[in-house]
Amino acid sequence: MHSHSMSGVVAFTAPSHRPLLLLFLLVAALFVGMPEAMAHAVAEGDKGFIQESSGVMLLPFIYMGAKHMMTGY
Repeated sequence: MHSHSMSGVVAFTAPSHRPLLLLFLLVAALFVGMPEAMAHAVAEGDKGFIQESSGVMLLPFIYMGAKHMMTGY
């Protein structure tokens, strides 16, 4: 709490919760749109590779992501 002096009277003001509310609304909006982003089409060959892959495979997934962004599949 902050105190402000107004002609000798000390008044306390509560902290604003607006930034917390805005953060909550932003996160909620991201979660609302997430299922569509997580469940869209992938090429059949890539789908098989994704299902069978395990471990850290950075370069193949970077390539597939770039290909997907350029072609849509």
